[in-house]
Amino acid sequence: MSIKDQIDTFSNTKVLVIGDIMLDTYIHGTVHRMSPEAPVPVVSEERRNFCLGGAANVALNLKSLGADTHIISVIGKDDKGNQIKTLLADANINAELLEDLKRPTTSKVRILNDDIQALRVDNESDDYVNDQISDRILTSLKSLIDLDLVILQDYDKGVFSKTLIERIITHCKTNNIFVAVDPKKRHFKDYTQVDLFKPNLREIEEGLSIQFNTSIETEIKAAVDQLNALIQSKYTLLTLADKGIYIKEDEGVLVPTFQLGVSDVSGAGDTVISVAALALKNGLSIKETAKISNLAASIVCQEIGVVPIDKAALIAQLSRLDELDS
Repeated sequence: MSIKDQIDTFSNTKVLVIGDIMLDTYIHGTVHRMSPEAPVPVVSEERRNFCLGGAANVALNLKSLGADTHIISVIGKDDKGNQIKTLLADANINAELLEDLKRPTTSKVRILNDDIQALRVDNESDDYVNDQISDRILTSLKSLIDLDLVILQDYDKGVFSKTLIERIITHCKTNNIFVAVDPKKRHFKDYTQVDLFKPNLREIEEGLSIQFNTSIETEIKAAVDQLNALIQSKYTLLTLADKGIYIKEDEGVLVPTFQLGVSDVSGAGDTVISVAALALKNGLSIKETAKISNLAASIVCQEIGVVPIDKAALIAQLSRLDELDS
């Protein structure tokens, strides 16, 4: 079966994303003068758009790739939470959003001057959600039948506790559901015996209290071996920014990045976890998985802002995968 045919099988996959959801706001404008009030530029707003961020961007990527996509997350009882509901409905993504009256909906406002980010303003809480909401997340997971894949998208905003992580993984293992994890520091070592674990360079440095120096390929292999001894994941995929992707099952493979030009790296990790989890669940090899994940990330990095991968655009560039073997 060709890689294109295997990508087409993604539509047969029922996926649930659990994690921290965000509203991304982009204010586009141009600087023509300095403020008379302080030595700062004045951005004249030209347009403003709202996008799904965090775990919702992963859901968007999965939906764009054809998967039957569901999401469970937590929002505040506020206008931003309502905007997220509307955006998910517009994208035809099945969503259960649990309202927490004690927290705001996580949001990031980016101000751009001629499409170059000048400032970002965040509004969030990283306090843990209460036990009642955690119980409802687990109940909602258990109510979904015939799940093939669960992606845990952790941004350290309070959805995941150690106990909830353990309960989710236990349920998935009991029911033969593939589990993929995009971790952050607070619970880095709690995601044990999952199918796919996908940190980036900074996350593995923080999670293992190490620092990469000069011989990065050798150090990466050693770090992943150290990580696997702790969490015992079936697959480990490490994103290496401009150096590509390292993925390991029994043996490790390093695949360099594509040189397609970079406008904005925001959301590239969301694209990688989406493509890689679907690829591995649907039988692609680790090298094929690394290559198409790399290609997909390179495509979305050509766009300004957080955007999901377009399935047609990915398929249109599959012929470039051979470049990574040269």
